[in-house]
Amino acid sequence: MDYLTLLEATLPDLIVVVALFAALGVDYGLCQGKSPHERGRIAGEVSSIGLLLALCCLAFQWMQGSVFEIAEGQLNLDATGLAAKAIVYGLTLAVIRFATRHCPTTHASEYHALILLSALGMGFLATTENLLLAFVALELVSLSLYALVAFKTSSPQSAEAGLKYFAFGGVASAFFVFGVSYLYGATGSLDIGTWSDWSDRSTLFALGLVFVLVGLGFKVAVVPFHLWAPDVYQSAPTPVAAWVASGSKVASVFFLVKLIAALPPGPETATMIFAPLATAAIFSMLIGNLGALRQSNLKRLLAYASIANGGYLLIGLLAGSPDGYAASIFYVVVYALANVGAFGVIGLLSDRMKGDGRLEDFSGSWRRHPGLSFAFLLFLLSSAGIPPLAGFVGKYYLFYSAFDQVEMSYVLGELLSGRNGWLVFLVCLALVMSVISLYYYVLALKAFLVSEDESPHLDDDEGISPGIKLCVFALALLVLILGVYPGPFMAFLQAAF
Repeated sequence: MDYLTLLEATLPDLIVVVALFAALGVDYGLCQGKSPHERGRIAGEVSSIGLLLALCCLAFQWMQGSVFEIAEGQLNLDATGLAAKAIVYGLTLAVIRFATRHCPTTHASEYHALILLSALGMGFLATTENLLLAFVALELVSLSLYALVAFKTSSPQSAEAGLKYFAFGGVASAFFVFGVSYLYGATGSLDIGTWSDWSDRSTLFALGLVFVLVGLGFKVAVVPFHLWAPDVYQSAPTPVAAWVASGSKVASVFFLVKLIAALPPGPETATMIFAPLATAAIFSMLIGNLGALRQSNLKRLLAYASIANGGYLLIGLLAGSPDGYAASIFYVVVYALANVGAFGVIGLLSDRMKGDGRLEDFSGSWRRHPGLSFAFLLFLLSSAGIPPLAGFVGKYYLFYSAFDQVEMSYVLGELLSGRNGWLVFLVCLALVMSVISLYYYVLALKAFLVSEDESPHLDDDEGISPGIKLCVFALALLVLILGVYPGPFMAFLQAAF
């Protein structure tokens, strides 16, 4: 192994590691005696500087046309891999900025250090093609997020959510590593890039693949691996809920797409994965959207919406085409941007209020926070799939990629049977569920933008720095730009496959 190449490939990650320890060191050494808020702000600034330097390093590598393939697929940093890591670090930067406003405990620097540590794992997960490194990366992400979810030590609900997240995550990790052992036994390799040359699709391989998909299904929060999501989203600190809903999902989908795309072609493979994924997509859309209709807590509502969106993005994977894989990645990225922005606004308005985050607690936000309320409007409309925002374009790409794989030359009876029938049914169900989702999104927007009564629980502008507001508006602008002009990003993703 060329260690100089390894150093160059992992330089952005090393910068994040240095930022992590710098945030801890500055807090322990220079910030003794300061208030938790001031310590959190300083730790956040140090973390943000590290992430900006890492992003600059990634941009330089991308402009140089650098391509790194380390240790037989353990790290695969081509243009798409660099972009994946940049997306993860960009989302981390936004979450760090929101987290600087309010630290849930006195452990201010540890709060930001754990966010950076989970970002490292997500970056490795999004860029690896090695099953063992993917497991290590998943565990790095999971252990960090377990601690972050339970970080609000004054809240019994936060501790309960962290315990539930840990219990479900532990089982999912066991499934994943058990599946890895089966896949290694069947193929003799941990590198998924070698699967296309392998023709013996044994029962051992099928079983191992199903176990690995169970582990990833937990991270994407699709049914039946979704039960942790509502409690975690509601009870975790709001920036952490945003991070769980966006970063881990983006990294998991990047790896999931690589996994599905690497499967050897043939009808046996399609049968092996199509029915389980299609069933998960159907029930995710149904339970996510119908469950959201009954929610009165805003973060819990977004949790069920996240489950539904997990079902939508599986449609692109089920299309089994380069366009479908690109559409899934495009959709999860634009969904993550909108979700981080929405949770960011919720945190800015409510993290220090005495209410419990119910819809009516945000009544009259448009009077006190018109700019943030308008940004929240864009985020929710994008998630609902309203043009010309990015969520609408993402759903269009997903549904089009599925219909593009339907053999229209079949007669009607054959068209609605087998794989064709699954795809037609999935797209039709997704369209119906998208219409239903408008109801609960409008309920949330009604409290923010229509209600005349002003809630007594809203925070005022004190403590919301211009930099944090700029971060919210930058996310809203990205959601708008990717909706109006999605072509370059989508073409870039399509070229990767």
